Amino acid sequence: MRSATFELHLANLILSGALLFTRWIDAPVPVLIVGRCVIGALFLGLFLAYEKPEFSGGWPLWMCGIIMALHWVTFFWAGRLSSIGVAMVAMYTYPVMTALAEPIVEKGRMAAGPDLLLAALATLGVTILGFNSSAVALSGLLLGVLSAALITTRNLLVRHRLGTANPSMIMYAQLIIAGLALSPALFFYDYKLNVQDLLFWLLLGAIFTALAHTLFVRALQRMRASSAGIIASIQPVYSAILAFLFFREVPDGWFYLGGGLVVLASILESWRSQQVVASKDVVQAQ
Repeated sequence: MRSATFELHLANLILSGALLFTRWIDAPVPVLIVGRCVIGALFLGLFLAYEKPEFSGGWPLWMCGIIMALHWVTFFWAGRLSSIGVAMVAMYTYPVMTALAEPIVEKGRMAAGPDLLLAALATLGVTILGFNSSAVALSGLLLGVLSAALITTRNLLVRHRLGTANPSMIMYAQLIIAGLALSPALFFYDYKLNVQDLLFWLLLGAIFTALAHTLFVRALQRMRASSAGIIASIQPVYSAILAFLFFREVPDGWFYLGGGLVVLASILESWRSQQVVASKDVVQAQ
């Protein structure tokens, strides 16, 4: 569990920079996502050619790929239509969605109190971070919420339908399916590739997609989707730090309040997840 938590935090740190590429790559969002999928699949394909894992995904894998395509499009469009902060806030309502949905999927009952409280705490934090932003675009906010619902569905499918599959293979298949689903967009947008965009695409595909999402899926297979969602709420904090480093955006006092709540929820959920697993191990040992 500790290695899963570490991998999840590392994945969140890398993924927190993905939305910045909506400003660095001058391409329409569907084209941007297709490029991300192609390059990410190429890098993962090289790794898998060496590893040669056995894999069978079936319909859940196809669903994950299509859902992932829609998630990326709605999330990146949210970042284009509104501020990065608002898009991050809207998308990170998904821990609450997951905490509510996972117990119903698993046992047909409502979520436990601690999950709801920690999800609410994390959501309050990201809400403070985002809605203190200067420009709140309603369309971007709604797209971000839709993106949250889509990633919630994808995570639950991975956790409960693909839990034993090779994580790199899951991500590789999702990239291919998502790229194919969005490939018709290449015929509807007039875009000319340039060297700068290509370099950013290589970085986005290799590090911020292939590596980061493989780490995330690995962690998701070994912990509850609700726990992963709440811990992932720290991404807006990482994004704010990256925005300062690259764009010299200086956070105000609201950032420290909202970010503090997010970090607190993340730490508490990490600790709680480890305690749950430890208690189960003790019971099994007896």
